[in-house]
Amino acid sequence: EPDTLLYGSYFVRKHFRNAGMPIALLLESLKRKQASGIANSIWFAAKENKMVKLYDRIFEPCISSRNAVYTVKKRL
Repeated sequence: EPDTLLYGSYFVRKHFRNAGMPIALLLESLKRKQASGIANSIWFAAKENKMVKLYDRIFEPCISSRNAVYTVKKRL
């Protein structure tokens, strides 16, 4: 049985962003995660992403760790 869900990126068209769509998608995802019995989550978000502030506000009580993740690209 899986016990962890990885959240990476999701995209909402610009004209839906201010209509509450990002929060609605997030809440629906959390409902489905809970209904599936998955207990843990890992979240990835770029530091400059506006959603980081929302994640901090919502999840602050249950954040067990915060880590920097670095990526490297090489053109071949």
